[in-house]
Amino acid sequence: MDVLFPIHDACLDIAGRYIESQNENRPDSVPGLTLENFYDALCAQYSRNREVGRNHPAGGRWMEAGLEWDHNFYGARALQGYSNWEGEHGDEWICADPINVPKVTSFITGLLKEAPKTAPEIPDISQLQISQLEPPFFPSNNSRLEQLPVEILHQITAFHSAASIFSLRKCSKTLASRLILDQNFWCQQLLSGSLIPQLWGVDGDYLIKGFKYIIDVKYDREKDNTECDWKALATQFARIDNVMMGREEMKAIPIGLANRFRLWRIIEEAMISS
Repeated sequence: MDVLFPIHDACLDIAGRYIESQNENRPDSVPGLTLENFYDALCAQYSRNREVGRNHPAGGRWMEAGLEWDHNFYGARALQGYSNWEGEHGDEWICADPINVPKVTSFITGLLKEAPKTAPEIPDISQLQISQLEPPFFPSNNSRLEQLPVEILHQITAFHSAASIFSLRKCSKTLASRLILDQNFWCQQLLSGSLIPQLWGVDGDYLIKGFKYIIDVKYDREKDNTECDWKALATQFARIDNVMMGREEMKAIPIGLANRFRLWRIIEEAMISS
């Protein structure tokens, strides 16, 4: 028997984006995820709910409000009343539009910090091939990929997701030492949506200009020895609990963005558990 689940369009949109982000990191030999897999995950949870419901104190009424998870929809279940879904003051974020979120870019601009500018990498000239008579020296057990010039490696990895690059660095100490995760890397991966796929709708050019404004105008100085700390920004958004609950540096987060992270987490955990 097929089960019908009432789902908001916004939730389906986020589910589609989650699936797209996961397929980005799958090898070609592995079939990609689809919305049908999401439906199967919900059906699996429904079956688990029914099994638990047989011995639940509330009996058959336990699932009257729909699917149940231990996380209780991260706060939504406690607020869901049959006559008052809107919740009370302070809980509006659970009902906020997670798709069209205003002022996301300006909020992120306020999170930008300075970091000491790293010195440019100086290539080892003994590793550069000047002519066919002067081949570079590499250990015989190094792969051809490991022997590529750093510039070529960076050109190749520019087309890969953050997860793929992390995996590539784990494969080889040589690649780990040559694929430097500098601020340019974190900037590119953040603004492309590869690193934190929940952060769509961000104006990257505005962010970069906003950081320059903070340094050049707000502090009335130029600092050639600093750059934007994109890694710190990524770390802040990786703390999902802080993002959802508006803790610490996320206190001023737009409520729609917090709700987006909440729904993404629910969908992600449903897919993983299935």
